[in-house]
Amino acid sequence: MSVLRPPGARCAVRRQRGAALFVALIILGLMTLLAVSAFNIGSVNLKIVSNVQARQEATAAADQAAQQVLSSSTFAFSPPPYTTTVNVDVNHDGTDDYTVAVAAGCLTYRAYPAPGQVLDLTNPVDFKCQGLAACNLTLWDVQSHATPATASVFHGNVGTDVTVHQGATVVMSLDDAATYCR
Repeated sequence: MSVLRPPGARCAVRRQRGAALFVALIILGLMTLLAVSAFNIGSVNLKIVSNVQARQEATAAADQAAQQVLSSSTFAFSPPPYTTTVNVDVNHDGTDDYTVAVAAGCLTYRAYPAPGQVLDLTNPVDFKCQGLAACNLTLWDVQSHATPATASVFHGNVGTDVTVHQGATVVMSLDDAATYCR
C-alpha cells in the first residue's frame, strides 16, 4: 500500500537534506571559537597575575634591603656616597631570588632642635643631642634597586626591575653633617 503525499511534499524533503548537518557544523565552529578565546583569555590573565606577583616580590625585596641598611647607622657615617649590595631570598628556599643595590645619600641637614624648641630627654633623638653644642637633623634618601638574581630558580621574575626610595633622618653633630652631607 502506498502512502499518498500531497504534490510537492517529496521535493521539500529532498531540499532539507543536509540542512541540519550544516547548522550543526556552524554551531560546532562557534563553540570551538568560544573555547579557544576562553583559553586565550585565561592564559593572558595568568601572565598578568605572574607579572604582578614578580613586581610585588621585587618591591618586598627592595624594601627588605632598605630596612636592613637603615637598621644600622653605618650608611650615615660612611664616606659618601654609601653603596652596598644585598642578596634577598624571598621564598626562603636557600637560593637568592633578587640582588638589591642600595645607595644612600644625605640630602640636607638643619639645626636641631629648631630655635625655641625644647629638648624632650625621654625622646631618644633629643637625648642624643643632650651634650652636643651643635646637633643637626640630617635627611637621607635610601634607594634600593632590585633585579632578579641570575641563580634564581623562579623564571617568572625575569625582567622585573624595581626601585624603592625610602627617607630617613639621622641626628649627628654639625661637623659630621657637614662631612657626610655634601
